[in-house]
Amino acid sequence: MMGMGWRALLCPVVMPIGYFICYLPIGLIAGALSAKGVPWIGLVSALFSIMVAVGDPLVFFFKKLKPELVSVDKPGFFNFRLIIFVINEPVPVETEGRPTAPVSVNKNKKDW
Repeated sequence: MMGMGWRALLCPVVMPIGYFICYLPIGLIAGALSAKGVPWIGLVSALFSIMVAVGDPLVFFFKKLKPELVSVDKPGFFNFRLIIFVINEPVPVETEGRPTAPVSVNKNKKDW
């Protein structure tokens, strides 16, 4: 085990890359197959959802402590969705009765 400690420092870099290369595609494919009725594939989808859901409590607490850091309106403490889309919709702002350029406001979240 000597000399293995430096590899632990790579986890914050490797895990997000592994999410996009491994967890996300397998989780989405398993979820789609489960929706089509393939038996037992939902367990694979649930396994990958649990791997992704580990970071949700951290996002939840960041939203409570400093809301400007998190762009999701209402993050759950535990969320089993693989992808959450945050869409900023442009909202026109009126000044003295005349419209101006749209301003981007995060009104709602879209999740998939």
